[in-house]
Amino acid sequence: MRAIQLCFASLASLAPVAVVTSEEVLAKLRGTAGGSEPNPPTWPDTVRVFDPSDDDIQSVLDAAYATNGGHDPAYNGQFSDARYAFMFKPGSYDVDVPVGYYTHIIGLGDSPDDVVFNGPKGVYVDAGSYDSSPAGDCLSNFWRAAEGFSMQGQTYEWWSGGAGMLWAVSQAAPLRRVKVDNTLNLYQYVSGDAAGFSSGGYMANVEVGGSIVSGSQQQWFARNSKFGEWSNGVWNQVFVGSIGAPASHCGLDGGSPYTTVDETPSVAEKPFIIIDSTSGEYSLVTPALKTGSVGTEFDNANAKIIPFSDVYVASADSDDAASINAKLNAGLHGRPLGGVRSNSQGPGLLVLIYGPVSICRASPLIASPRLALNPRPAHAHRAFLIHNHQWFSPRVSMSSMRPLRSRLRGRSFWV
Repeated sequence: MRAIQLCFASLASLAPVAVVTSEEVLAKLRGTAGGSEPNPPTWPDTVRVFDPSDDDIQSVLDAAYATNGGHDPAYNGQFSDARYAFMFKPGSYDVDVPVGYYTHIIGLGDSPDDVVFNGPKGVYVDAGSYDSSPAGDCLSNFWRAAEGFSMQGQTYEWWSGGAGMLWAVSQAAPLRRVKVDNTLNLYQYVSGDAAGFSSGGYMANVEVGGSIVSGSQQQWFARNSKFGEWSNGVWNQVFVGSIGAPASHCGLDGGSPYTTVDETPSVAEKPFIIIDSTSGEYSLVTPALKTGSVGTEFDNANAKIIPFSDVYVASADSDDAASINAKLNAGLHGRPLGGVRSNSQGPGLLVLIYGPVSICRASPLIASPRLALNPRPAHAHRAFLIHNHQWFSPRVSMSSMRPLRSRLRGRSFWV
């Protein structure tokens, strides 16, 4: 019996996409195997799917970045209401892809090699401020993501000797299922006698042909990745199941602060979306659980492939809590302005949101949790951003994960 999915495509000007599965829900909803949702789906305005033949790719990307990115003014778009998810069909793209706030770059190929960016800069995140001291501050470069592509032949020099992919971020900016043919820079130097500050990041299933230069990164976490060399790092660089990782070393005396774990004990990579270039139909790939893993994995042989005929794409323009509940009935309740409440009914529940979705309560006077998770071993909740506004103190309830229960005060986090 197939699973049913829920994709939050745009919730109150939020970005796509959330995905929910439950093996039992489908039987309750329609009683037969096989989905009836449109495939390809109807994406909302916050999503753009590019084909290599499109002639407006650069102008669309630049317009989004003018709203949600750049350093003039500093940290432009940090508190913007705009949300963007840019999906790229298989092929080569001779464009530069600046990744601003609340922006998700998604390659739709089976492998990162299927979507290639060969522009001078390619996919990049640069400093949020050039006027800082030192110049090139990246401390507020949050709330963005990129996955599912290859970077080839980037020639632009961000500084003398600083060519390659630039991903100068600080937290809540994951990089996944990406291949880089030369250098990956995790910080930025602009001018003066020091590089700008950068503080924290995450990468998984990333392969770099050259070296990764951490530079001024204060902390970084790399999992199941492969690279030629890792250099620099300020406070704490952590590596799990990564080929090319340096040996563990405590402190700065005689080395750099590295913590290395040889194998990843148990993990399933984040699900991702692919497209059939012939039929135009979409599928959700859910990688299998693996144990004792080392290095990258781009082979989907053991993954579960779910057609988008079993995926419901919800939109703020047409959906509310009632319509979402009617689709799911159990397993997940969605409240477009109040958050997402995921119940523990039905095995195999998966909550997956593409794009930095801000889950917001309808009213700051409502005291109930914006997000209530009741996870069980067979369930997973992946890749969503809880963004809390300063005028109330929202709560996240994880009733089956008491050690992880938290109250947030104007903070954000990724799951």
